Amino acid sequence: CKISCIGKIAFVSQTPWVYSGTVRDNIVFGNEFYEQKYRKVIEVCDLEKDIASFTKRDLTEIGQRGVILSGGQRARVSLARAIYSNADIYLLDDPLSAVDAKVGKHLFNRCIKDFLHGRMRFLVTHQLQFLKETDSIVVLRNGSVVCEGTYSRIEEGSRVAGCSVSPENKDLNGEQNNNEGSSMSSARERRDRVDLEDEAEDRMVGTVKWWLYWKYLRAALPTVLIV
Repeated sequence: CKISCIGKIAFVSQTPWVYSGTVRDNIVFGNEFYEQKYRKVIEVCDLEKDIASFTKRDLTEIGQRGVILSGGQRARVSLARAIYSNADIYLLDDPLSAVDAKVGKHLFNRCIKDFLHGRMRFLVTHQLQFLKETDSIVVLRNGSVVCEGTYSRIEEGSRVAGCSVSPENKDLNGEQNNNEGSSMSSARERRDRVDLEDEAEDRMVGTVKWWLYWKYLRAALPTVLIV
């Protein structure tokens, strides 16, 4: 299978990732810093209030694996990084799943729909309420295309195709999708909890033990010189 494209691609994974640095470093990600553009990206990704709550604002160190950030904040920082990169094609793997309904609506309208207008955007999502505002829809089931087209066209042929994209109705696998969603949420919670536990294990509080000094000296000097 050979895939080719023209233009720069930005990918936002469903499991957001951040590295040990400041909030600004994670968003700019090595690109040249333009304050006006940066402020606009912060606004459309609904990060203004979050950054204002940090002691050093966007210069706050987020720690290993972004330990000071919530799951929704990590998702928005990851999305902001992709938006700031100024790509031509955006692959968005369900960036709305980690945020609540109000924030999700803001991200879809202000960021994906308005700010990225004129760019090619591929959005994977289970948020059916946004489908009416898309240009084209592809419905997948078990890795196969069930139906595709505009929202109105799919709704007209839904009886024949055996699928529905209406937010008011469940498709044939609605119950299964709900179970899968619950399992994914539980797995995400467990992963976040493990990350926090790992971070806690890396910290030691109190005085330095004598045997640590001994191990340090033994690593650098023979016993005779230590004595």
